[in-house]
Amino acid sequence: MRLQGWATACAAAVLLSSCGVPTDIADPPTTSSVGDAGDGSTVVSIGALSCRLPDSDQARTQTERLMAAETQFSGSGTDKVAFAVHDYQTGVTCSRNDGTGYEAASIIKVATVAALLWQIEQDPWLEFTTEQEELATAAITISDNDAQEMLWELIGGSPGLELFLAAAGMSHTTTDPDGAWGLTSTTAGDQLLLLDVLVDGELLSAGHRAFLLGLMRDVDLEQVWGVSSGAPAGPSIALKNGWLDDPVYPGTSGGDEADWPQAQDGAGSPQRQYDRLDSDTDDFDATWTNNSIGYISSATAAYSLAVLSDGNVSDEAGRQIVSQTSRLVVEALLG
Repeated sequence: MRLQGWATACAAAVLLSSCGVPTDIADPPTTSSVGDAGDGSTVVSIGALSCRLPDSDQARTQTERLMAAETQFSGSGTDKVAFAVHDYQTGVTCSRNDGTGYEAASIIKVATVAALLWQIEQDPWLEFTTEQEELATAAITISDNDAQEMLWELIGGSPGLELFLAAAGMSHTTTDPDGAWGLTSTTAGDQLLLLDVLVDGELLSAGHRAFLLGLMRDVDLEQVWGVSSGAPAGPSIALKNGWLDDPVYPGTSGGDEADWPQAQDGAGSPQRQYDRLDSDTDDFDATWTNNSIGYISSATAAYSLAVLSDGNVSDEAGRQIVSQTSRLVVEALLG
């Protein structure tokens, strides 16, 4: 098969020009593989990047560009970032560092609202009330944490979310043992599965999918960054971002939380009754988790993208690195 031959040659001669990648890279990725996914598509991996593609010229060309972009991630500030992207026009899906889990922060609000809608559809005695609609709107469009707390209680907390995660196939997302929603651990790949549920999945009704995507298209402008970067002209952007500060105390690698000053979710969450640390405090360093997920469509493109990061030196730096990663991915995706 032509695709298999292309993929084998590409993986065997890692980052050679025959794969559309420069040969003068100082430190190219050193691992590669190719395999049959069993459904007529092929999986190709180079370095930390893995792509699944159907047998088409357009998909091959797009995958070549994405693999060329791997060299831009390696050895740069974006190397620690995970992403997953799905192009609905070509059928190509690629992910990088997808085995790494990240604290979800406020992107968990999308899954929380989706879980509520799913629960309502499972029970003919339940209905989506005006109050619930208002809570969902506040949680998504302005990232209101009080609204999220109420939604979290409505779905039954961690057990309720876990039922939805199982239904959505999000097997690499785990809730926090203490029920803190923002500390749910997730992967870029699982967030892409969630976006697929909203874009063209069958888990939710078309009306509920349109409702939630509509909220994500109406996010406050101050919270629009990340996966919106690099979008094509005239886009419809549905996104949700999350940010979380994680204090790191001198002489510890985490330590016993009971011995720490109280910390705060960067999204303003009241979870665990955290209080914001005084910005003048000198006895800790804070790193940031910054995440962005979304669906972007236009007259020429349609793709979902999830970018997750942690260990950022500041909220601003984290937002920049997520936006930079998004831009690089989209440039490679769209050419």
